[in-house]
Amino acid sequence: MIKFRIFPEQNFLVVCNWGETSMEETLKLRKIIRANLDFSKSYDAIIDNTHLENYFSSKDIGILSNDQLGKNLPPSKVAIIAPTDIAFGMNRMYEMLTEIDNPMQMYVFRDRNEAITWLGRDIAEVEKIIGEIMKEAE
Repeated sequence: MIKFRIFPEQNFLVVCNWGETSMEETLKLRKIIRANLDFSKSYDAIIDNTHLENYFSSKDIGILSNDQLGKNLPPSKVAIIAPTDIAFGMNRMYEMLTEIDNPMQMYVFRDRNEAITWLGRDIAEVEKIIGEIMKEAE
C-alpha cells in the first residue's frame, strides 16, 4: 500500500509505502501526484519504505528511474528511508540511476531521523505526519 500527502505551504511531499506495494501502484501514484494542483516538482520529499514488505526488481528500478517524475526537475531534495539491507541496496541503485543529468539531490537513509535532518525539516513534525498516514492504513 502507498499513501502520500502534499504540503504546498511547506514545499514538501511525504510518501509512505508499507506491506506489498506493486510497480503498478507506484506508477499510478506518480501520475496522481503529478496531476495534483498542490504539487510542484521543486518540492522536497521524503519516501518512507520502513514497512515495505516487497522489493522491486532491477528491471523495475530502471523503469522507475526513467520515469519523468524524476527527470528534468528544478533543484530539490529527496530522502528515501530504507532500513533493511536489500531495501537500502535497491534504493541506492535507484538513487544512482536517477541522479544522472538531474539537479535533484537524492539520498538513501537507513534512519528516519537522519533523513528528516538532511532535509532540514522538524523531526517531530514529520514523524507526526508519517504517523497520521500510517494510521490511515489500519
